[in-house]
Order: sequence, then structure tokens, then C-alpha cells
Amino acid sequence: MRKCLFCFGLIASVLCCYGQGKLSFKFRKTTADFGTIDRKATKQIIVNFEFNNPGTVPLVILKAVPMCGCMKTEITAAPIGTGQKGIVKVIVDPKSQKGEFNKAVIVKTSASAEPIMCRIVGIVN
Repeated sequence: MRKCLFCFGLIASVLCCYGQGKLSFKFRKTTADFGTIDRKATKQIIVNFEFNNPGTVPLVILKAVPMCGCMKTEITAAPIGTGQKGIVKVIVDPKSQKGEFNKAVIVKTSASAEPIMCRIVGIVN
């Protein structure tokens, strides 16, 4: 009886995992290089990190965490369906920057336990 219950549980687990579909996530690019920026003439640096969902089930952006107080993020809140695109928008205030910068945003999705790092680099004069 125990063997029968164990086999039934094992088969049910495999079928549940198989039926969930494939989660996938692909950024078009993960680094944006702005070159040299004039601090006085530039109020904001805005980057749209575009991604798509090549998987078979909807994808959810759980959060996008900026690694600096001079940054804000906006994410696509609705689930991104198969073949659809979404955006992680990053806004940087360069006023307090001087010289080279390398800013990061950590993006967490339903597709992976591992977060994805997006970077914004450049030089502020």
C-alpha cells in the first residue's frame, strides 16, 4: 500500500511540474552607456530596459531595486504574456554626480530565482 501511495505521489508531482509550462525572460540589453553627460543641461537620464517573454506562461516582474538613492524605477505591473514585451524604466538624477558613474538596478522576476542586473554607465561633467 505504501509503495502504491508513493508511486501515485511521485507521478502526480511530475505531472504538476510538467503542466506548469516554461517561464522565460530575455532583456534586449542589460547595459546602457550614455557617454559624457553635461550635468547642468541634463535634468534626468531615462533608460527603458526592454525585455520579452519567450516562455509559454505569463511572466511577472516582482520588483526592480535601484542600488543608489539618485535612481527611481518603474516596472510593467501586469503579467507579460507569451511573446509580449515589457519595460523596466530607470530614471537617474545626475545633479549629484561628478565623473564616471556605474549604476545598477536589480530585477527580480517570476522566471528565475536569480535576479538580473541592469547597468547604466557614463561620465558626468
